[in-house]
Amino acid sequence: MMTTAQSKNFFDVVEDYERKLIGDALAECNGNQARAARLLGLKPTTLNSQIQRLGIDVNLYRQTPPNVSYETFEKFVLWKAGRT
Repeated sequence: MMTTAQSKNFFDVVEDYERKLIGDALAECNGNQARAARLLGLKPTTLNSQIQRLGIDVNLYRQTPPNVSYETFEKFVLWKAGRT
C-alpha cells in the first residue's frame, strides 16, 4: 500500500492515464489527430480539447520522412514524366 507522501490523488492518476492513451494513439497514427480520434472513439474536436487541456505537444509524435537524395528524386521525376 502506498503511503500518503507517495500517493497521487485520483485526478492526477486519471490525467496521467489520459496522457498515455492519447500519446499512444498519436504515436500509432504518426501524429495525425483525426486518425487518433477515430482510434480512440472520440470526435476530433474532443481530442483536440483534451490535447490542449493536457498540454500535449503533437509534434513530438510526428515522424519525419526519411531523407531522399536528389538523385532518387530526379529519377522519380524522370520516371513520372515518362523519360526513364
